[in-house]
Amino acid sequence: MDDSSVVERGRNLIKDLKSHVIDTFSKDPRGRLQGEGLGNSEIEKLAGLEIPLDRPPSKKQEHWLTWTIVQRLVADGFVEPVFTKKQNID
Repeated sequence: MDDSSVVERGRNLIKDLKSHVIDTFSKDPRGRLQGEGLGNSEIEKLAGLEIPLDRPPSKKQEHWLTWTIVQRLVADGFVEPVFTKKQNID
């Protein structure tokens, strides 16, 4: 496999991941236009993109793939971010 085909395959994988994420969360009522929105972890679970790394909680990095794809979709204008304040529950 030459360098150009490797790069093309990588770009196609990213394109496929973006399409998969959009398709997955747009089928959920919370992810549709005017929906309440979905968090990255929820999108990750719905899309089957969970990658357990078996690391201590302070070293968790297993959500980065989904987070990066969602951020790219936001930058591309396909997804509108929904910001919420986390509530402390005593």
